[in-house]
Amino acid sequence: MEAGAISLIPLSQLYPTTLNVRKIGGASIDELAASITAHGLIHNLVVAPGSVNGGYLVIAGERRLKALAKLQAEGALPASLVSGIPCRLVDVEEAHEASLAENIIREAMHPADEFAAFRNLVNVDELTVPEIASRFGKTEKYVEQRLRLGNVAPELLEEYKAGKANLEQMMALAIVEDHKAQREAWSQGERISYYRQPEQLRGLLVTRDVSLTSSIGAFVGVEAYEAAGGTPRRDLFSDFVTLPDSKLVRKLAKAKLEDEAAKLRKKGWGWVEAMPTFDYSERAKYRQSSSKTPSEKLGAVVTIGNGGKVEVVAGLLKPGQRAPASAAEKKPKADTRATEDFLVGVRTGLLRVHLRDNPELALTVLAASLGCSFFDIDDEACAGVLDAGVGGYARHTQEAGEKAANPHGQGMTAAWEKRLRDGAKKDGSVLAWLMKQDQNVAYDLMAFVAAGGIDTNTWRDEDEAAIHAFAVAVGADLGAGTEHITPEWLAKQPKSYILEAVTEAAGKDAAVALEKGKAKDLAAKAHELLAEKQWIPSQLRAPEPAKPKPVAKKASKKRRAAAEADPA
Repeated sequence: MEAGAISLIPLSQLYPTTLNVRKIGGASIDELAASITAHGLIHNLVVAPGSVNGGYLVIAGERRLKALAKLQAEGALPASLVSGIPCRLVDVEEAHEASLAENIIREAMHPADEFAAFRNLVNVDELTVPEIASRFGKTEKYVEQRLRLGNVAPELLEEYKAGKANLEQMMALAIVEDHKAQREAWSQGERISYYRQPEQLRGLLVTRDVSLTSSIGAFVGVEAYEAAGGTPRRDLFSDFVTLPDSKLVRKLAKAKLEDEAAKLRKKGWGWVEAMPTFDYSERAKYRQSSSKTPSEKLGAVVTIGNGGKVEVVAGLLKPGQRAPASAAEKKPKADTRATEDFLVGVRTGLLRVHLRDNPELALTVLAASLGCSFFDIDDEACAGVLDAGVGGYARHTQEAGEKAANPHGQGMTAAWEKRLRDGAKKDGSVLAWLMKQDQNVAYDLMAFVAAGGIDTNTWRDEDEAAIHAFAVAVGADLGAGTEHITPEWLAKQPKSYILEAVTEAAGKDAAVALEKGKAKDLAAKAHELLAEKQWIPSQLRAPEPAKPKPVAKKASKKRRAAAEADPA
């Protein structure tokens, strides 16, 4: 046999040798065996004459030799190879050099090319995942992963092939099949490399999905979501799972909560509402009664609490609903909800105005809000932090009072919104625009957002001292809000409220005298009297300092001695 010639050599005459320079690496024997079964022996073996029974030493293709031996032992050697294995013969003197040349010159396929090749097998050759797995000796999951990676946007795969991206980033991008979404997520990292970390890319792509770690996601669960026809988004490269259809999740949560609400209605509550979310702004619309006993006039809200557990908030009054009068009460309180809301709005407006001018304190407020949100801390512990969360505004019936104390608030809101939208349009995103601005712009925005989230309505059942401590911190004089208690405003309030205020400010006799006067003059005269007495409504009034506890007088020596002598 001449050197360089291709000959068919029986498998029994081929032997491994130490002349083969490749010691480790390459595909597994099972994978090679599967490939040979499906495609035949694609590459010839390189052999040199040996002294073992006149056989040949395999200097290139030792793993192919083992795969062939495995197939022969299993009785699965392809018929085309039974009569002989195609081999190229080289001299013993050049065997080492030939082995080295084959392994150095051979260039491994880039993973991106493998992704594309697998997709072609599906799209062009119309092979199934099990068929591909069988032909190449891979698991079906391995094939599915390669097919998913092959669906990453072509330009991003080119970045990967050029060394400008890594495999972990491609895996993160592959969680969705939308090429536009992939490109948009990738572009976020053009200025900030942090956004190209795999976990950040994945988060950007599923930002609208419901996470199973969220309260509502944990409450509904994957099984119920799938049973309702939903398809979870599963990452083929990790245990990461989300629920893409947020409307379906909310529908399922509502239905599950309704089952719990039905049980509560049987206990005697006047009304029960099932609400998947019941945040600070929603809770502020209801008033908490001191009673926890079911009654026709009190109700409850069934919602989702920490960790996806059912939470029941009972003993509530609906917006505008009066608390049931106790036996000791002869008449309802004069103060109405609308009047109180206006004054609470004035208080809120004053605090917002002053917080906008205090970025340092605004940072503290934002930190408290983010901390409560991130750790899902209970409502009582988080009373007083941003009610609507970062970027939102709490809007209740106190709005008129807030506008009175903060007349420029709406204009500033519109101006900031336009500024941010224009900046995003110019530079691609709000963040990109903001990073180009002076740092003071970020501080001003932070203070404005923090101020917009303040809503003292959520403090309504809390210690009034906390509100005034906050007012002192931002330099706001809540008493200045009395300028909005005008004769015109008083004229719109219930007569009972006006008389109660006058009684508090000047005494019962003054209120009686005022009531006997002309009805049309009531508001004007009351305003004059209240201004004279410098009356401040409770919502704007600083709390009275706590009275010191009386110190018990020490008994005299004689009295102590008498008590000891006659203890009776």
